[in-house]
Amino acid sequence: MTILIVDDNRNMRAFIREIIQSPDNTVIEASNGLMAVEMYLIHQPDIVFMDIQMDQMDGIEATGLIRRYSKTVKIVMVTDFKEEILREKARAAGANHYLHKSNLLEIKNFFS
Repeated sequence: MTILIVDDNRNMRAFIREIIQSPDNTVIEASNGLMAVEMYLIHQPDIVFMDIQMDQMDGIEATGLIRRYSKTVKIVMVTDFKEEILREKARAAGANHYLHKSNLLEIKNFFS
């Protein structure tokens, strides 16, 4: 499985990588939304774990662009924000799930 981790915090990307690391997974990373779209087009990952607030392009806008290229990729918003309005915007952009970073260990649930 190919997985794209998108977060502007290098430590957060490393932590998520550690949680999902497996011989069966190829993990790629991006540090902003613009790079996420580029990495999506190059690697066509099965799952995208997407932060919301980033420079150059936020995760909601990047999700909308990625969703234009694929109706089937699983996009999981991984964020510190709990506001319902952001959940609604993420869903409208095409996110499948919304995971708060305080529950990050639940990220493994998205592999079933």
